[in-house]
Amino acid sequence: MKILIVNPPRYKGINVRRDERSADFLENEVSPFYQGAVLAQWLRLNNNCQVEVLDANGLNLDYGKVNIWLKENQDAQFVVVKGADDTLYHDALVCTLAKHLGIVTIFWEPIISPALPERVLEKLPDIDYLVLGEAELTVSDILNNKTSAKGIAYWENKQIKISPRLETERIKDIDSLPIPEFNDLPYKSYKAWFGESPWMTIFTSRGCIGTCFYCLIGGNTCFRGYGRKLRLMSAERVVEEIEILVNKYHIPHITFWDDCFTNSLKRVENICEQILKKNIKFRWSCMSRVDHMDRNLLKLMKNAGLCRIGFGIESGNQRVLDSIPKKITIEDNIKTPLLAKSLGIWVWIFLLLGLPEEDENSLQDTINILKKIRPHHLCCGTATPFPGTKYYEICQQENLIKDDVFEIITGGMQTGGGQVADTRYVKAEVVNKYLKKLHETSNLHSVSSLHNVINRIKPIVPKFIRNRLKSILEKAASI
Repeated sequence: MKILIVNPPRYKGINVRRDERSADFLENEVSPFYQGAVLAQWLRLNNNCQVEVLDANGLNLDYGKVNIWLKENQDAQFVVVKGADDTLYHDALVCTLAKHLGIVTIFWEPIISPALPERVLEKLPDIDYLVLGEAELTVSDILNNKTSAKGIAYWENKQIKISPRLETERIKDIDSLPIPEFNDLPYKSYKAWFGESPWMTIFTSRGCIGTCFYCLIGGNTCFRGYGRKLRLMSAERVVEEIEILVNKYHIPHITFWDDCFTNSLKRVENICEQILKKNIKFRWSCMSRVDHMDRNLLKLMKNAGLCRIGFGIESGNQRVLDSIPKKITIEDNIKTPLLAKSLGIWVWIFLLLGLPEEDENSLQDTINILKKIRPHHLCCGTATPFPGTKYYEICQQENLIKDDVFEIITGGMQTGGGQVADTRYVKAEVVNKYLKKLHETSNLHSVSSLHNVINRIKPIVPKFIRNRLKSILEKAASI
């Protein structure tokens, strides 16, 4: 059996990161199609399939080139298309092209599809099977059992059928996930948003212990993606994959793309100790909660190659944090990023405006905490009430959003790029006003923004002056 796996082209020329937990437009990044490569190797090993992978986004191919590739591989029985909520209609064009060639289409979009499968199938008639859960088990099940598979939605006799998969029917031991065949990917083309290239993102866990009600994982009210139950890959399995990426493929920077890489401090210690013992030389980055970190661990992580770390701060107001509930304190939100900066680690933070308890005072508190932390980079957006989350249910119950969220999300809008729901105290327009102020504040305090200024003056300012200015700015931002 021959299977095709496709990451669709960029959206209007802009890179799309299509992950199991989110989708983003990132102009300065070329995102790894890591999850597609994992699925490919899983199907080879568990279904004895011939699998061909096309990362059209990574290769910057247009739909004309994708269509040629599909025609060259039209002897395939199935095509799996990785979709994103923001680019739903754009991505599903791969299904239309494949359907015309007689290839059965499987659409793998983990954000909007599990919550509203009927609407997705009604809008996109060229999808034969819609994946509603963990792709490895679900796609494998489709190949073996067609419409008897679990975790799918499909048309049958002009009616939409949904075959559920239970939360307990997921991959229990994620050490069983195969190490991808990275030659399936144009890995030399991948570039991180912070400039490193070649670059790879890998997942060493699935699920999240968080309870944030806006989140597509912790705030789930439907079966979706990798689920809420936390499953960790062993330190030995993680290091084995690192060695292959560094020694065989010569990848200089790896990002552990887990929601929280430090869920198990002992596991992180073990990974770092093995990296040091094996003398694996590479740079790496990860994300962490502010309450899952201490000085000794950060020092060990830095010694093992950590150079960048991201923290989910979300808000500078304790009332908003408690309402989520994030289960962190303002004190930790300030202390931990500053600790990382003091050790010479490059820090980015995530902020999220517009949650139901937000008012103008809390919005200003978030601007104030940004001034105190002064991260090297800011990732900030506004709260999107994704169907299938508790936040969405709150918005519906309290009439905080008037428009059709499905159409907003799937209309090519950058998720989090602008507030779409009112809070209990202010209108969406007020949140957007503070979002603009927050970015203006960040531009004054971010090393990344200051470096952009330096880059713009390169043609007219001598190099030794630029280097001196760069040194001064970096020192000022680390204070």
